[in-house]
Amino acid sequence: MSNHMPPELLGGLGGKPGIDFFWKEVAGKRRLIGNPNGPMRVLHQLFGKHLLDGVMSTDDSGYGVRALPSATACVRGSNPALNARKHISGKFFYITDLRNAYPSIDLERLALFVVYLARYDEYQFEVSLKYFSKDERREMIRDDPLYPEMLEFLTLNFAGLYGKGLAVGGPLSPYLMNLYCEVYLDSRLRRWCEGNGLVYTRYVDDLTFSSKRIISGEKRKEVRRFIHEAGFEVNHRKSKVLALSQGAVFVTRVGLEQQQPEHLARVVFPQKKRRRLHGAIKSYLVGQTDWPEIVSGLIAEFLYYFKTVKKKTATDRKTFALCQAFEAEWAKYRKGRPSRRKK
Repeated sequence: MSNHMPPELLGGLGGKPGIDFFWKEVAGKRRLIGNPNGPMRVLHQLFGKHLLDGVMSTDDSGYGVRALPSATACVRGSNPALNARKHISGKFFYITDLRNAYPSIDLERLALFVVYLARYDEYQFEVSLKYFSKDERREMIRDDPLYPEMLEFLTLNFAGLYGKGLAVGGPLSPYLMNLYCEVYLDSRLRRWCEGNGLVYTRYVDDLTFSSKRIISGEKRKEVRRFIHEAGFEVNHRKSKVLALSQGAVFVTRVGLEQQQPEHLARVVFPQKKRRRLHGAIKSYLVGQTDWPEIVSGLIAEFLYYFKTVKKKTATDRKTFALCQAFEAEWAKYRKGRPSRRKK
């Protein structure tokens, strides 16, 4: 355990915090996942409260880090459908992805901001939160004696393997990711987008830009500049330039489709995906397949859509009824029983 842990976090952990790492296949890609022990989970919880107290102590300039207005994942009340709805007025889209987002978090920059929060009363008049992402504004904080201690604390307890970035699987990693991005990426992108007629949201590492006008190559280049300056790399393989007039646009797996005559988008659940969901549920209910976790994942996507769509069709209600039937059947086998059902 670090000797530089904030004093209020030293007691009550119930042991030495630690985290083990293992490789896991996620969405067709091998990812290094952290598995924290009980004391480490307690530490993350306590430090999260400690950090939030600092965030809430900021004045009006701290609105962004309080509300995280561009983040649409890992914040209360968020889901993919609500993220998509923020782009309901868009006709043209630029969708991109941060490559290896969690491991790319610069812990030195994160430590500087945490120190800023801890010394807020001292620094607020010298370093504006609005301009915190500028390198020259952070030099005085780098000389603060608390900075090396905080950097060591974050590296020992929140970093990924070999002290690189944030640990995927760390209980506080999603919040730290959102906080880091708001300070170094989201706030800058948001101001730039507001001045250029774009709507911007970030769902973890998925960035979506929409506009009523074509998003030019020059604007996309400027977006990539902001991303690089925040310490991230663009995943060009997952980047897309789309137009609603050419068909449904998927924002974090939620479809937006142009409707006539308003020429505005509406949230849709694509027929291809719906047929797959219906087939998976029916196969499970008759015992032909036994993959409840996969079915549950498909249902979660539908429910995001179902909860937010205003006009529910008869097909929507039929799909919802099937989802309820699956949940009722799966509930019989979830608690302490083997997955395979006997007929």
